[in-house]
Amino acid sequence: PLGIYAFSRIFTGKISASYAALASAILLPIYVTAHIFGQLPFLFSTLLALFSAAGLARYLKEGGLHNLLLTLALTTTTMASHHATLLVQPFLSFAVAARIFIDSRGIKTQTDKNNPGVSVAPWLTIRRLLLFMVSASALAILVIWPFWDWGRTQTLQVLIDHASRHNFFKDPLAIVLFFLPMYGP
Repeated sequence: PLGIYAFSRIFTGKISASYAALASAILLPIYVTAHIFGQLPFLFSTLLALFSAAGLARYLKEGGLHNLLLTLALTTTTMASHHATLLVQPFLSFAVAARIFIDSRGIKTQTDKNNPGVSVAPWLTIRRLLLFMVSASALAILVIWPFWDWGRTQTLQVLIDHASRHNFFKDPLAIVLFFLPMYGP
């Protein structure tokens, strides 16, 4: 919820971000992903990606070496936490950069009175974004390369016969053992 709040605050006011955070705490997909499928590293990495996006917004607005280093550290830790987040992180960064660039161009956006946005020159936003992208890409590759190198040479694992891998249409028992108890309630 805190990660959702921090990310939502970039685009909406405090009240809307609070509702988004509350909804994220009670949504079923979070429960299913964490507890049923055991994807805690992916959820942790997604949380770091949301904080990284919030840090990027702050860096693009305010600048500062400390904001850049914090955002780079969060982005790099995101890559180290789970490899699949690499597929999500660029879209979060793009959304943040688009929002900050729209604010810097003076285009009217909906913000609340407590968060009027900081107007930054567009060229400064682009310069900061390029610095972040080059640095984050280099650090992310440095961190994720050992995993990619290992994945290049690893042998495939032998499939384990498990009801979750069966065809639910051909094996009705698989539905009873795996699908219904997980999704039924």
